[in-house]
Amino acid sequence: MTPSRESLEQHWHRLGIEAGEYVGTALLLADAHLVGRRFRWERAQATWFADEGEAKLFDDDGHLVARLVVSSGEGRITERRHAA
Repeated sequence: MTPSRESLEQHWHRLGIEAGEYVGTALLLADAHLVGRRFRWERAQATWFADEGEAKLFDDDGHLVARLVVSSGEGRITERRHAA
């Protein structure tokens, strides 16, 4: 299940990161099949790959700040661990 933009924004807030305004979502395709999505804000981004079952949150400098497990229900996510 794809994480919702709103769920990701809640995690930015919990992490104390000001991501800025939402910019948009890009579909990630391989051989014409959806393999993930990239969500972008002014100062942050998140990527989700279907086969990994997790979303990765990156700050403005491209540093991984969190990995989030994506549950099968309604695109909800729970924090898995912070990157060091």
